[in-house]
Parts: sequence; structure tokens; C-alpha cells
Amino acid sequence: VHVPVRGPLTTNNGQALLAAAMAGMGVIVQADALLGPALASGQVVQLLPDWELPTRQVHIMRLPEAR
Repeated sequence: VHVPVRGPLTTNNGQALLAAAMAGMGVIVQADALLGPALASGQVVQLLPDWELPTRQVHIMRLPEAR
């Protein structure tokens, strides 16, 4: 499914995206871990249950003294 979307809100903050969706501002793509309580309570609904984001590699780096 490819749906180009443009709107008045752009953010990289998951909680801000969820708040916007719950306020009726549109559709979001978000990790299940952040949506769990809102999904369980019915505040948001899953639109495409069989669709998944493509897998991505994540590399985390830190300074040796930042333990």
C-alpha cells in the first residue's frame, strides 16, 4: 500500500503523533509498544492489521565513559 500523505503536522515524537491521532488529526504509523494502551482502550484503531513496516537496522554508539 502506498499512500502519499501531506498535512499540517510533522514530528518525530511518538507521543506527539499519538496525541494528534487521538485528536482526530489523521492517520499515523507508530510502534505497537507506544500504541498498546490507546489500542486496548479503543482510543485508536488499527487500520491495516496485516501490514508491517519494512525491517531496518539500528546502530547505537556511545562514548566509553557514558555507562
